[in-house]
Amino acid sequence: MLLVAAVAVAITAFKRDVGLSRAPSLLGDSGLLDDARPGHPGDLVITGMRGTAPDDALLQRIRSGEVAGVLLMGGNIRSRAQVKQLTSTLQAAAEASGTGLPLLIAVDQEGGLVRRFKWLPPVASARTMASWSNARIRRTGRATAVALRAVGVNVNLAPVADVPTTSANFLTTRAFSFNRTRVAVAACAFSRGLRDGGVVSALKHFPGLGAAGAANTDFTVTSIRRSVALLRRDTGAYRRCGAEAGTLAMMSNAIYPPLTTRAPAVLSPGAYALARSIGEPGPFITDSLDARGLAGQRNIATRAVNAGSSLLLYVSPLSAERGYRELVAATTRGTIAESTLTARAVQVRQLRRLIRASGP
Repeated sequence: MLLVAAVAVAITAFKRDVGLSRAPSLLGDSGLLDDARPGHPGDLVITGMRGTAPDDALLQRIRSGEVAGVLLMGGNIRSRAQVKQLTSTLQAAAEASGTGLPLLIAVDQEGGLVRRFKWLPPVASARTMASWSNARIRRTGRATAVALRAVGVNVNLAPVADVPTTSANFLTTRAFSFNRTRVAVAACAFSRGLRDGGVVSALKHFPGLGAAGAANTDFTVTSIRRSVALLRRDTGAYRRCGAEAGTLAMMSNAIYPPLTTRAPAVLSPGAYALARSIGEPGPFITDSLDARGLAGQRNIATRAVNAGSSLLLYVSPLSAERGYRELVAATTRGTIAESTLTARAVQVRQLRRLIRASGP
C-alpha cells in the first residue's frame, strides 16, 4: 500500500522542506496550512501536450514553475519505451525547476472504453468489474497503478463514481452500476487499489452525471435538473473514501439549476460546499476546462479557483497557457486572494510530496 504507507514519510519530508514544528494535515485537510512559500498560479495548472515528445516550450514552462502537471491523451502514447522516455524527460524538467517535487503526470485509465494505454490494465470495464468481489476490484486497481508507475504515470483520473438513472446515459459501461451502493463500494475498492500501488486516484464527476442522459459535457452544455437531495443521495463514493489520502475529487462541468443556478458545478461555490457537507474535503480537480460544456463561460480559471478547485485541468496546451496567464492577472489584481491561492497550492504540493515519498 505505497501511497498509504508513504504518508508518514511525506509528513517528515513536509516538515523538513518548510521548517514546520508540527505535523501537517494530510490530503483530506481543507488546505489551510502553513507553508514556506506563497502560492503561485503554476502550482494549480495541469496541461495537455502535443505529440509523443515534449517540445521546448512545454519543458521551459515546467522548469519555470508554470505548470504542476501534464495530462497524457491517446495521441501522446505510442509505445512503452516512448512513454517512459517522455515521462522521464518531463520529470527532469520538473527537477530543474528547483521545487524538489515530482510533476503530476495524469491519464484516464478507467478500463473498458476509456483506456489511454491499450496494453495496460484494466481491460475490463467498470460495469464488468462491479460483478467481481471487492477484493478483486482492489487488486485490479493496484495492478493498474503498478503498470502506470512503470511508465512514469502517477495520477489516474478514475474511477467514475456516477450513478446512471437510465440505460441511455452516455457513460454506458464506464459506470459501475445503476445501484448507488454498489457504485460507492466498487469505486472505492478501485480507488484504494490505485493508491495501494502508488498512484493518486480521482473520483468523478461530482455531484454526478448519472442523470445527464445522452448529453456529454465534453461536447455540449449540459443542464441536470435534479434536486439537491437526489444529488446528495448518489454521492456515496465521496462519502465513503473521498477523504482518504491520495484521493482527488473531480468536479463536473454540468449545470445543476437547483444547486448552482446558471453556473457549472466546477465554477460554483455551492457545489464545493455540498461536497464538503458530505465529508468530501478535496483536493478538488476540475474536469477539462477547455471542454465544450463550458462554452459561454467567462473567467473560468479564476472562478474555478475561487469556487474551490486546487487543480485546473486542460487538454489543450494553448488553453492551459491562457488559464495560467488569467491566474497571474487575477492574483495581481486581487481577484484571487493570496490566501486562497496559497491554500490551493499547499494541497497540490502535499499531493506531490506524497507521490515523491511513495518512490519511483
